[in-house]
Amino acid sequence: QTCKHTLTLSLPDKTIHVWADRSRLTRAIYNLIANAVRHTMESSVISLRLIRTATVAIIEVHDPAEPGSRISAGAREEERYLQIVGADASFGFAIARAVARAHGGTLIVGAGDDGGTTAAFSITLRAPDKKTQEFHLSRAKFDYTGGISQELIEMSDVLPIEVFDSINVN
Repeated sequence: QTCKHTLTLSLPDKTIHVWADRSRLTRAIYNLIANAVRHTMESSVISLRLIRTATVAIIEVHDPAEPGSRISAGAREEERYLQIVGADASFGFAIARAVARAHGGTLIVGAGDDGGTTAAFSITLRAPDKKTQEFHLSRAKFDYTGGISQELIEMSDVLPIEVFDSINVN
């Protein structure tokens, strides 16, 4: 609401259980939502969807097209992403991609039939092996938020300054 967009959420009928680092997964989702907010017109509807397949869970963020935006079909994944949302979004893309890879998945970005952009990342439904479990263990507890909610930090470049008042500090 603060960004003057509507976010729709579509969830499957059944609960999906995944082996995941909750804070990293949350960070990836917020970065993809921030990219969608940054690159769509006010009052756009951004959709967030969770899909389950036999082997992976897919988290998908879709935003409508800006008038006149198109991408070239033959571009590599990174080039397509930068053409779709602009070079300034590459950091959010890198975060989501790293989180997906750390969870046995991948990130795919593409243009839909409506000319909009869909960023989807998958995470495996399999239980991690011993090596993967060790990778996910936190080495040190570090609060990078400085007492501000993670949502505000991850969306800080698209939120208005008014949301950063003392009410939102933990």
